[in-house]
Amino acid sequence: MLSLWHRRRPWPDASPRWGDAGQRVSDVRSFVEKIRSYDGIGALPPIVLAALRKKVVALAAEIGQGVVFANASLSHMPQLLAALPPSKHSDPNFLIGNMLPVGFVR
Repeated sequence: MLSLWHRRRPWPDASPRWGDAGQRVSDVRSFVEKIRSYDGIGALPPIVLAALRKKVVALAAEIGQGVVFANASLSHMPQLLAALPPSKHSDPNFLIGNMLPVGFVR
């Protein structure tokens, strides 16, 4: 799974571009294109993007083989799933998952 983590607000020494969500989406797109451009490295594993926002969900549908929601709230899932084309909802080769934190208490 490809998970490119980013902060919503930049670190004090970070490049100013990290404050722009559109730039982050294009960075992920460029990264995936770059990985796919290499020859001679064999078959790549499926690219599954971790997402919390609609732009990245739509990007996963466009360039990936799946999307994993990272701690998405149940109340927000309809809006996130609406960002996927209907064909992806029923595609057996497109993973739709949700990562949930689990804690154990003794």
